[in-house]
Amino acid sequence: MKTTTKKMSRWMLAAAATLLLACTTMAREAPRREWYQDYEEALRAIEKDNPRKAVTLLGAALAREPRAGLLRADGNRHIRYAPQFWLGVAYHRLGDCERAVASFDRSRADDETAKAPALAARLQTLRRECEQRIGPTQAPRTAVALDPAKLEVGVRAYLAGDLVSAVRAFDELARAVPDSVAPHLLLGMALHGQWSAAGELDASLLERARRELARAAAIDPAATPDPALCPPEVLALYRSLR
Repeated sequence: MKTTTKKMSRWMLAAAATLLLACTTMAREAPRREWYQDYEEALRAIEKDNPRKAVTLLGAALAREPRAGLLRADGNRHIRYAPQFWLGVAYHRLGDCERAVASFDRSRADDETAKAPALAARLQTLRRECEQRIGPTQAPRTAVALDPAKLEVGVRAYLAGDLVSAVRAFDELARAVPDSVAPHLLLGMALHGQWSAAGELDASLLERARRELARAAAIDPAATPDPALCPPEVLALYRSLR
């Protein structure tokens, strides 16, 4: 336990030399594949009824190529690229109608289906199904901004080694802003720190850390913790969950 605590203390001292809120900065990894490879694999995942994998792949494709339309892939081959439409399809399959509708609306705004009547008709049908599931009387979810003061409280506690307070602060943020990457990522890091500091005996702490890191990866598949700020073991675990 003493060795683990010393290792964490060395890392915390190094991290404390950076800006306090830099822990929430997402670093992009160098692209390992072309956007169209992720996109085409995502379409195959949808065909094989694996929408969760499709969401991850489409997120990676969008991070590299945000434009839609008839785009050049490899060589002289062109493909019709409609990532937001297929992201909506994947979310529809997962039963997440709020995200599906949001993706369908972005697809319309980007004119993804303007020259693809079959996709346009499917979009309209799936969007109508989602609206019926959500229900006309359900109030729209109000966007909640991440509270920088509360984030600072959690980061200060984390860097000071007060992991109990850090977990409490990040858990409150993750509940208040469930669609933000940073609270889930930081909560996963703090929980992993608790598990490590306790001698790696409490499996429930590790499982909670895994869930939060997986949630962060699902929100933005293209985001990854800055390796200069996050413990190597947490970074490795996060990458394994993507």
